[in-house]
Amino acid sequence: MKKRGIEDMELVMVDACTADGPERRLAKPLIFCRTQSECPMENGYARPVEGLYILLVVDMQNMAVIEFEDRKLVPLPPADPLRNFTPGETRGGIDRRDVTPLQILQPQGPSFRVNGYFVTWQKWNFRIRFTPREGLVLYSVAYVDGSGGRRPVAHRLSFVEMVAQYGDPNDPHYRKNAFDAGEDGLGSWDSVEAPGLEIRRLAQVHSSRRLTVSFMRTVASYEYGFFWHFYQDGKIEAEAKLTGILSLGALQPGEVQKYGTVIAPGLYAPIHQHFFVARMDMSVDCKPGLAYNQRLLRTEMQAMRDCNPSTSRHWIVTGELTGYMLVPGSNCLPFAGSEAKFLRRAAFLKHNLWVTPYACHEMFPRGEFPEQNPCVGEGLATWVKQDRPLEETDIVLWYAFGKTHVARLEDWPVLPVERIGFMLMPHGFFDCSPAVDVPPSPCESLNAKPTQSGLLRKP
Repeated sequence: MKKRGIEDMELVMVDACTADGPERRLAKPLIFCRTQSECPMENGYARPVEGLYILLVVDMQNMAVIEFEDRKLVPLPPADPLRNFTPGETRGGIDRRDVTPLQILQPQGPSFRVNGYFVTWQKWNFRIRFTPREGLVLYSVAYVDGSGGRRPVAHRLSFVEMVAQYGDPNDPHYRKNAFDAGEDGLGSWDSVEAPGLEIRRLAQVHSSRRLTVSFMRTVASYEYGFFWHFYQDGKIEAEAKLTGILSLGALQPGEVQKYGTVIAPGLYAPIHQHFFVARMDMSVDCKPGLAYNQRLLRTEMQAMRDCNPSTSRHWIVTGELTGYMLVPGSNCLPFAGSEAKFLRRAAFLKHNLWVTPYACHEMFPRGEFPEQNPCVGEGLATWVKQDRPLEETDIVLWYAFGKTHVARLEDWPVLPVERIGFMLMPHGFFDCSPAVDVPPSPCESLNAKPTQSGLLRKP
């Protein structure tokens, strides 16, 4: 560390990432160095320490470094005030002064109700709980349909895995392939926002509202948000949001890096991908489910499917006569080669959709212990080889969706929020739109008169 100009070890930051190992609890560290020890607004991730090779790495049970090698001297990136989160004056500019307060008010209080773990909002109702691995889990999701009573839609909804894969084959970035849910748990240090935010779109006379149940998870330098949105017309939207600080690499003077974007002096952001897996134990009208594409998907092997934007491909889960449709949003597949070590653990990412009959022990796409590699007979890609029938049985949908991130200069020092997700939409579940009974909202702006400045003035 002294060779790199680091004298004060109190400035060193270490992110310990899980490493593969069937017998021991191992971790591989990513190392960074701050410039000041008493600056909470400093971005320590802007100065990665590279060239140190620490192999498979730290035995977490015995707290011992297994192997260490100083392979090459990579200078620390220079201190740059633009990377920090301090006021604008310290970064060579000024903060915006034309931002006025924004308030969203509900004078009569929120229209959702919470009784223990039971949540009701208009015609929707469900139960919530949290698990260390998945974070937020929704149970017994149902819609109250007038004379039809309480109609089940899904028994259990959750995000069961989150995977990040980096496309730089150089050390240490090729080892960045974290299974954040399976290895660390999405619910271990989450920030709860449930039951959530009621959003009203005032641009419409018939306001469109939604209930959002969400939670946040911090993983190293990234912030992830997980959202379930419920709409008045029977739709359910699943959404993942990504923000935070890019995981960076250091550059040698004059070095050109083809596997990433140079975003600051001595710094580059490797190309990488983020993947999420949602597990949906469907229960449409409490009937055994069938999965359709353009045709009936009768077995597990037939139900391994990929998105196809050219045909607007979607999938429908039906009871006897009624159904719900899974509509993909933007998506991608892994850019790792078919024989890549990463895909041995993440074989469930080879397809966007998987469908299995319900089995109580099949809860996570990589199996119970994803860090124990290899796990023979574990995981979604292994289970479906049984090619079990999917007709007239309780079925589970596994939907994998992801985003390829080629960093821009505008992604530094804080990544703007990226959004990806999918929709669950009623398909023959109702006789007509279930939102036709939503009354018009009083809108004072309809009677407002424009002033000379173009603003609206109330009468």
